[in-house]
Amino acid sequence: MTESKLEKSKLLTNKLILFLLTLSVFIFYRIFSPDKLTMDKDFPYAFDDKVLLNILAPITKYLAENLQMRDFVLLTGFLNLDILLLAFLSYYIKFGNSFKPFICFLFFYGLRAIFQNFFLLDYYPIYLFTYPGFRSLSVPTSRAADFFFSGHTGCAFLLALNFRSWGEYKLFYYGCIVTFMQMFVMTVVRAHYSIDVIFGFIVAHYVWIIVNDYCDIIDKVFPWFVNKTIKELSTGDNFLNKTVRSEKSGRQMKIIYE
Repeated sequence: MTESKLEKSKLLTNKLILFLLTLSVFIFYRIFSPDKLTMDKDFPYAFDDKVLLNILAPITKYLAENLQMRDFVLLTGFLNLDILLLAFLSYYIKFGNSFKPFICFLFFYGLRAIFQNFFLLDYYPIYLFTYPGFRSLSVPTSRAADFFFSGHTGCAFLLALNFRSWGEYKLFYYGCIVTFMQMFVMTVVRAHYSIDVIFGFIVAHYVWIIVNDYCDIIDKVFPWFVNKTIKELSTGDNFLNKTVRSEKSGRQMKIIYE
């Protein structure tokens, strides 16, 4: 076996290990996490959200009176986010060549944890986010006032942006649909305020931009998932093509193999 094939085999093994570890963490968490959990904090007030109280109020009232439909709406949102996550992990094994996706998630959820210590908001009297009868791989159903900003929205959009960087535009469009689906579901069941989902979308977008400028440094320090046989790499179209388009500059460049 040539050195190039050995390098590719080692790279694929590292990605498979990462895939199995990530999947195991999600499954372990979903099996043993509680279905009901109330955060022990004093909340000053419920934000007077006009979108929730005026525009979405009729839909929320309907779901409160028809719990089977509520469960269907929740399951639809959960299932599509799970599919998007599993598709991302599968495609990362084939196309992933950087720590960037995981740095984005660490940065995004790190910021979210910090903001949640400053934005303490109460629940609305009608709170429909609950366990719908089937466990989700990616969405915890515990009752927690972790409102600002929305992790569901940001997670879906970050996954979508990864597909765009790999040139998988159909999955990118699907990811955008899932993103807006999360925004709708999370607000209509009042698991989030409207400002939460809007800022979740915005923060995810800027996290992607910031990490994109600095992830090369980390990839050089920890080259475990970087294909060393590629001297010059872009995050544009399908990596299997010999010519790819740079996401930053839009110029054409050649992938050069040793």
